[in-house]
Amino acid sequence: MRTRLITCLSLATALISGSGASSLSAQTGLVDIPGLFGTGVDASGQRLLAENALDPHYQIISRQNYYYPSGPAGLPTAFTPTLAPAVVDRNNGPCTGLDTWYVSANSCWIWFDKAASSRDVTYIFRLSFDLTGLDHTTATMSGYAAADDFFSIFLNGAQIAQFDGPGLFSNLHSFNTPVGFIAGLNHLDFAVAGTGYADGLLVERLTGQAAVLVPEPEVAVLLALPLLILGAGARRRHTRS
Repeated sequence: MRTRLITCLSLATALISGSGASSLSAQTGLVDIPGLFGTGVDASGQRLLAENALDPHYQIISRQNYYYPSGPAGLPTAFTPTLAPAVVDRNNGPCTGLDTWYVSANSCWIWFDKAASSRDVTYIFRLSFDLTGLDHTTATMSGYAAADDFFSIFLNGAQIAQFDGPGLFSNLHSFNTPVGFIAGLNHLDFAVAGTGYADGLLVERLTGQAAVLVPEPEVAVLLALPLLILGAGARRRHTRS
């Protein structure tokens, strides 16, 4: 029985491979992309207000000895070991920064350390999310961010937004992208230049949607073929007995 099942599965696989048809297609309905979080929140999306809290979703993947935008164009490639950024804890307690920074009810400011120390460098903060089971060609994403001082946003290494000028820390700035997604694991990077008295990054209301991938009808039939063959064989044996 086991040998027959393996043979049938091999036959179905060969038929699928030889058909030249894609094994998956996009369903019309959209679902939320999992793994999209603002900064300084826990797995349920609640703000991390504990002292010395570390962000569980974002990682610092690079520290560059220049500040954007005066440094090289594009996303730096010289990565350092990943680090969990700290939730900023200044002035008014955990989750808050300087008095001039935007105050969010949904997210917390994060930086290399909780004191938001300025080091005149660019830090790269990364959020990774997985589109396995979803059609990446239908994916869209939008959100809001603020930073002290300058910042750019990259999706899988391609720049999707750049924000320069004074006062980027006092208001939220919207961004969105309908392109640049890839199948499987994706990376959303924030390159933040620290040039002043204190520095930080805040991301909130980060959301996205994509269509679910489902088997093509002809592939579903081929995948069911082994069970149909085995079922027919079992019925013949039952009839003979």
